[in-house]
Amino acid sequence: MATKSGITGRINSFFFAQMYVEGQREDVCNKNCIDWCVKAGLLPSSYECPGCKESMQLKKRKGKGDNWEWRCRNMTHEVKRSIRKGTWFEKSKLSIPEILLMTWFWINKYRPLTIKNEIDCASNTISEWFTLCRDVCVKVCINTSEKLGGPGKVVEFEEGKYGTKNPRQERKEGKQENPEEGEWVYVGLERETDRCFFVVKPVRNKESLYHTLRDWILPGTTIMTDLWSVFDCLEDEDFQVLKDMNDLKFKTPDYGGSYNAIEGAGIKRGLKGHSQFKDHADGHLAEYMWRCKNSAEIQRLFLAFVEAIVSIYPPQTADV
Repeated sequence: MATKSGITGRINSFFFAQMYVEGQREDVCNKNCIDWCVKAGLLPSSYECPGCKESMQLKKRKGKGDNWEWRCRNMTHEVKRSIRKGTWFEKSKLSIPEILLMTWFWINKYRPLTIKNEIDCASNTISEWFTLCRDVCVKVCINTSEKLGGPGKVVEFEEGKYGTKNPRQERKEGKQENPEEGEWVYVGLERETDRCFFVVKPVRNKESLYHTLRDWILPGTTIMTDLWSVFDCLEDEDFQVLKDMNDLKFKTPDYGGSYNAIEGAGIKRGLKGHSQFKDHADGHLAEYMWRCKNSAEIQRLFLAFVEAIVSIYPPQTADV
């Protein structure tokens, strides 16, 4: 099959496993893997030398990183750049074949224990990579957000902590995250559709809630959330004016007292088994919505995710 990226041919577990095994045999990464990533748009096809502005050459090297680097050598200078520079792969210590295989596992919803049996990888590494994959989903959801609701429509509304954390780094530094610090994301989901918005706010308070509802909810909408009680805002004048002017209905869900609106209305079922939902709510919600919008057989789903990566992390072709 062909995609916008130009990738053709069958993609399955064997395809990435073979790429991984070849990489292990050739000490990290081979040219077939590099070529595939270039076709997929994950790596650049060329890189400009910062010295002479000519195209650098892709050269093999021994004993370092991915075995490949961009190189420009002439009478006046010798410049080298990592093949990963300015790409989605740049900050990971995993080999490129490992990253591709791990991403395939994530698309297929493999359990960490299964992955550990397939490749030599620590549980924390697997968890952190899955978090990075979900972060792509968050950014896609933010970039494709749209106003929701209208007469007869119900929009479920939730909040979550925004941003990918690095648990390993925080453990090294002995940090304990303050749940009130950092940015927050407000999430709106329109019932019976796959439409949503993800809105990032610098603070978590009733003012940010008000502005999100004002800017992202259409008149005539029923808004379902338990945040009314969290912020104690239903009797506030601004919320009453917003409600009356836009013919909004503010409702609190009743899910037996243990579920919030989005969790109880279906996403909780979609996230069944994710014990870290509360810690990474934005990522799990975004993953769920991204999968709903891209429901397809696994090969197409993987390629759709690759295209999402490229849209968020287009590879650099020169120093910036």
